[in-house]
Amino acid sequence: MTLNRWNLAILMLLGLLASPKPALAIEGEWPQFLGPQRNGLYAENDLTTVWPAGGPPVRWKMKTGSG
Repeated sequence: MTLNRWNLAILMLLGLLASPKPALAIEGEWPQFLGPQRNGLYAENDLTTVWPAGGPPVRWKMKTGSG
């Protein structure tokens, strides 16, 4: 069975349409620079107002060079 250009194009189009679409931003996630709306605003109201005595826990550290 040989595929001509039209058959190949149709198969590729069907493959793209059948593939799962990339997920949109899940509530609270920032998938791009400045957030989902690209405005740098956090729209949720779950920000903490009280920090522990030593500050928030360190999740990761990275040694960097000079900028």
